[in-house]
Amino acid sequence: MSILEKLNAVKDTVANYWPIGEFVYQNPLRGFEHLHFKEGLTQAQSLYGGNVYMEPSYYINLKEEGKISLDALEKNLQRLLDENDYASYLEEAKTFMLEISPQWDGLRSYEALKTYDIDDALHSHLEQASIYWDKYAWVKKLTKQMTLYEVHDALFGSSDKELIEKDVIEFLARFLDKAQTTLSMEDRDRGMFGAFKLYEDINHDGDAQSYVEKLLEKLKV
Repeated sequence: MSILEKLNAVKDTVANYWPIGEFVYQNPLRGFEHLHFKEGLTQAQSLYGGNVYMEPSYYINLKEEGKISLDALEKNLQRLLDENDYASYLEEAKTFMLEISPQWDGLRSYEALKTYDIDDALHSHLEQASIYWDKYAWVKKLTKQMTLYEVHDALFGSSDKELIEKDVIEFLARFLDKAQTTLSMEDRDRGMFGAFKLYEDINHDGDAQSYVEKLLEKLKV
């Protein structure tokens, strides 16, 4: 995918949410309607983070209300188990979904550790498989949803994130909301990037695509 195609993909999708930190008023799958539902959820979660499914209690209530039949639940569970070579674990999967999953947060309580013994085999498995033994995998997981300036702040104890986002949001408010903003944007006719260059005193003769390419080359990305 070319730089221009990536920019267009970001423009068409992210603009529906940013700078909102969580899905509030927007359909979280907007921009992913052409994909299979599960794939759409996966990509939306990968891009924006957060939870794309409702809490377990929501689905439990649907079952209790008869809107999800036990037959449909078992068929879908069995299909998923078959695909992952766990075909014989239907009853265990059902128990987990209907009884354990809704109480998951409570079961993870540190207070519970004072009452119940820790399963040594499970603890050993989790310790050996822990991502924290792999420094690079840990860093990759921690920084997956972080912007470059957030990484910079984390490494050097700075506060660039707040300043950058405040500045960019102010520019967008001026440029996009001509009727409401109390601040002028005299160079709006130059286009968003043209006005942004003047706003941020950027010395670049090319367009947005060439500027992004220049920055990526400078960052060796």
